[in-house]
Amino acid sequence: MNTSSHLKPGAIQHPQGVAMQATCIQPKAGQDRLRRWVPRCLRQDRPKGERLAVSPLRGYAATLSQRGFTLVELVMTIILVGILAAYATTSFKQTIFQSRGFADQVQAALRYAQKEAIAQRRNVCVAFTLPAPSTVTLTVGNAYGVACNTGLAFPAGGNVLTAPAGIAFTALPTAFSFDTLGRPNPNAAQTISIVGATNSITVEAETGYVHQ
Repeated sequence: MNTSSHLKPGAIQHPQGVAMQATCIQPKAGQDRLRRWVPRCLRQDRPKGERLAVSPLRGYAATLSQRGFTLVELVMTIILVGILAAYATTSFKQTIFQSRGFADQVQAALRYAQKEAIAQRRNVCVAFTLPAPSTVTLTVGNAYGVACNTGLAFPAGGNVLTAPAGIAFTALPTAFSFDTLGRPNPNAAQTISIVGATNSITVEAETGYVHQ
């Protein structure tokens, strides 16, 4: 007996002529639920002792589980990645610019200290701090041959040069002084490096020449 003419819309024709409603395989609440629910539904509908291939339904569930990005999701992801990349690049360039700027200021401060030591015939001391933001402090003796005991003001005012936020020396430089001839004391070459700056600052022994 041909049962195909008696099947209702949505029914599945079993190989042995048993009709089963296909409504039980419709997903209700997402793919994960579909994968757990479909095999149980088939077991409930098939006649006792009968086996029904479920590969088409499993393939349907696998197709849902392997669904990729939509065009809108892809475009939004690209936009977000672009914004984050632009922000990171700008921040990185700004840090490098500030590091190089502070290196130039430190070099100018050391040259100024040496010049004032020669001009005033006084000892000029240079001290450093490391925790960001790093600083350079200048002091001068108030008389010839006297140890440093007074702040030496920069042309812009104040005797402390402070680095921008987050900018610091690579390692804490050794404090030293320039004598009345502009020579460093202790009389040894010193290299001063700043994180993010390409060139280091060098104070030469004997002459006290400051350069990058």
